[in-house]
Amino acid sequence: MTRSANPLVIGVDGRYITLDPGRSYRIGTAPHCEIRLPGPGPAAEMGTLLHRLHWTLGGLPSDSRVWLGDTEIVGRVVHLRMVPDGTPLLVRTPSGEARIGIGRTGATRPTPDSAVPSARTARSPSADQGTGSGRTDGVADGAATRRLHRIGPTTVIGRADGRGSDDAPGRIAVPGLGVAARHATLTRRAPGEYHVADHGRGSGTFTGGRAVLWARITPGATFSVGRSRFTLVQDGVLEEVRYGTSAGLAVEGLRAVHGNDTALDDLTFTLEAGQVLAVLGPSGAGKTTLFRALLGEVTVTGGRAVLQGLDSRTDAAQVRLLLGLVPQDDDLHRTITVRQVLDYAARLRMASDVTAADRGARVEAVCGGLNIADRMDTQVNDLSGGERKRVSIALEILGDPSLLMLDEPTSGLDPGAAREVMRLLRSAADRGCTVILVTHSTDQLHGVDQLLLLAPGGRSLYFGPPGDVLGSMDAPDYPTLMDRSRAAGPDPSARPGRFARFIRFVRSGRSGSAGPGGAARPGAAGRRHRSEETARRTAATRHRPRSHRPARQTVILTRRELSLLAARGPAGLLGLVGLAMVCGAFAALVASDRGLGGGPGGNPEALQVVNLLIIGAVLCGQALSYGNVVADFPIVRREFRTGVSPGPVVAAKALVYAGVGTIQAVASASVYLVFRPGPAAAFGLPSVMLLVLPLIGTVVCSMALGLLVSVCADRLERAVTLVTFASVCQVALNGVPFKLTSGPLHLASLVVPARWGQAALGSLTDVGRLVPGAPHDPLWAHRIGRAALDNAMLALLTALFLTAAWLVLRHRLRPI
Repeated sequence: MTRSANPLVIGVDGRYITLDPGRSYRIGTAPHCEIRLPGPGPAAEMGTLLHRLHWTLGGLPSDSRVWLGDTEIVGRVVHLRMVPDGTPLLVRTPSGEARIGIGRTGATRPTPDSAVPSARTARSPSADQGTGSGRTDGVADGAATRRLHRIGPTTVIGRADGRGSDDAPGRIAVPGLGVAARHATLTRRAPGEYHVADHGRGSGTFTGGRAVLWARITPGATFSVGRSRFTLVQDGVLEEVRYGTSAGLAVEGLRAVHGNDTALDDLTFTLEAGQVLAVLGPSGAGKTTLFRALLGEVTVTGGRAVLQGLDSRTDAAQVRLLLGLVPQDDDLHRTITVRQVLDYAARLRMASDVTAADRGARVEAVCGGLNIADRMDTQVNDLSGGERKRVSIALEILGDPSLLMLDEPTSGLDPGAAREVMRLLRSAADRGCTVILVTHSTDQLHGVDQLLLLAPGGRSLYFGPPGDVLGSMDAPDYPTLMDRSRAAGPDPSARPGRFARFIRFVRSGRSGSAGPGGAARPGAAGRRHRSEETARRTAATRHRPRSHRPARQTVILTRRELSLLAARGPAGLLGLVGLAMVCGAFAALVASDRGLGGGPGGNPEALQVVNLLIIGAVLCGQALSYGNVVADFPIVRREFRTGVSPGPVVAAKALVYAGVGTIQAVASASVYLVFRPGPAAAFGLPSVMLLVLPLIGTVVCSMALGLLVSVCADRLERAVTLVTFASVCQVALNGVPFKLTSGPLHLASLVVPARWGQAALGSLTDVGRLVPGAPHDPLWAHRIGRAALDNAMLALLTALFLTAAWLVLRHRLRPI
């Protein structure tokens, strides 16, 4: 294998040339090129060989195509770090082609003409036998393989389970727990025309960077399932490029803004698959913004970031499935056990048909690798800081990310725990997961392969081995290095050392995309061009929303909400019901011996009883939910990045707390009825139902309003302010303190749950007849139509509040 410390030997036209790592070499037919190529055609420069930690080929024309061995390379930089001796390299441009062989000193001489494809379709599909079977055509750095599949009228693409059915006829097996057993079906509709349909059980089927329900596939069009990218080569022949578990990252000229400020300024670097990168810099240097740019959560104004051939700007939805972000704070539910946290996370991230045994085995394996297997039945709140950090890392590793990003993973940990976290990250990278971590700490760089130093405003100062950063910046120690990074100038071309030379080298051919790091990064063409080609060739496509499993997610999240509710314990649950019981008891104390019944001279206290019962229902409902989403928002945002939609989040909370609210309404009515009689039966309903139904509607509607308040608030203090204001409005605008028959206050009262709850209970109990001199309110009329309208309005307001909560939450979570 080629080593970065060795000279490079290349073979050109039967000649062997040993390259000096201290020089750069231009390749082409032009007279000034250090490596002259034979053949007719206009004089042209076709690329530059340069040693930057390892040998790279860059400066390629934008219209060039490159093959390393039998694998076509995506992007503008070809990395030759781990290339087997004798590997042929082909660069083809309209002005000609360069055929060279790669070797090293003392190795077998390279053979530039052997095994180089003469055209993109040089491989014969007939070499593959059997429908749905494939063969490995080439490997680049262990990162990707190419396979050709002969497909019939119907081909099922599903998860490789290793149980003997992977290579069955009519089936293509794709690894990954995010892939369902029957993930998608490719059906032939006409000669050269296929339809791919997603079954909605896994992480999605993508075309043009977007998840689809179905799409029409013609020769040249592509679609992706898991880490496999499929291209219809010709009728009956499907090519698969299967990427490895780790991914290289190429960032070229990336610019991003946050508000009105520049957050990243012309950032360029390449990270190879399986490496650990530490991002260092003072506050305001754009370290966390880099992660948010990769996730599509900040406005990117220039440049690009490419991961496994996918552009983070045009293919953001698909890229996010390959990323795992561990935030600085351990955003976890702390009142349940580690096992519960990870099991629910696995359910959300894995395909719906993954068995409980396979899911449990994955959780056990991840916890064993992170040394927390003995803490799985411990409540998260009882863990140490280092153990919680490991649980937070396990949460992301469950999703099998290609690139794991961590924001200040050692912040707040003691030195021993910090070293353990860094050791685990190094171990994760060695097992096939590329790692980027943001840090302020300069004493926790053990096991880091590369270091990126940023200045304020997101300007890069250094990229390379951590041991060289002090010398490159002429700093005697790290405190001095940080001081100099704060005062660094904005011009990256003025940076000293090898990194500045590399920046200028990359910029010399910026018109194309930067290829991902690592040894040869495979792919059929630049992702941008591929997306445009797919858009032209795919005549009919039906797109999915960002998540296409809302019903399943709702079920999982509802079960988790119930677990969180149960974790409060008997005292916490009794407190929820106790508040409602107190409200019922207060209403009973105010009521006369007749309760809500009638009698000679009427029942003057009946209106106050109705008012107290409704106010209690309002307060109970709002108290259930006003602090829920605002407290869980970091967790909601973290799960949104992994594909959890805001709709299921709101729906799950609404379902659980609607159930709790129903219990509260029944408890309040029951306590009241223990001490005082209820209203007379009416409309075919017993006395208990006349009391319970409006209370349930009021509690649930107020719960929905509290949920909307919680979604709108950015912190708990603001949620308290908003819910207090809402409570005052509910008491003032329910129709009891003063008449609400016209004017602005009447219009405002129409969206107040207490107004319609008071009307519903007043109508069913005929409070206008019971209370002599009661204000005449048409909403209290004792008629079946009026009572039905009042209760229907509670249901309508509940739906409106929940819909508004969903829209606001979606807006707050929506990537820019």
